[in-house]
Amino acid sequence: MTDRELLEKAAKAAGVQGHFVENCPEDGAPKYSCGIGNAGRITPLWNPLTDDGDALWLAVTLRLTISWDRYDDEDYATATPPHTHQGYDCLVDQDPYVATRRAIVRAAAALADAGGRDDQG
Repeated sequence: MTDRELLEKAAKAAGVQGHFVENCPEDGAPKYSCGIGNAGRITPLWNPLTDDGDALWLAVTLRLTISWDRYDDEDYATATPPHTHQGYDCLVDQDPYVATRRAIVRAAAALADAGGRDDQG
């Protein structure tokens, strides 16, 4: 799945409305532009793959559990949606923040594929 597809699905899962900008005028990076999340957070430039704050907002909005594990001498960041044991792993290569953001977006995209977020307590 491409980064664009991941972002579009993550936006859908979190209720972010906007449009994808391939080359954002601000820095040339791909982002979602002019979105407003269902929690009322204004997100003029939204990309949880590159922005720690956007990734944290996404994780909290979708109630993801974030963890770090070690398997076969390699570190992984994992994001797990609520009420499931299905985590979405990303290998921590050089940057644990990049891996954590990507795990969060992968879990969010999976929620979109499953029909959205779980608002139940």
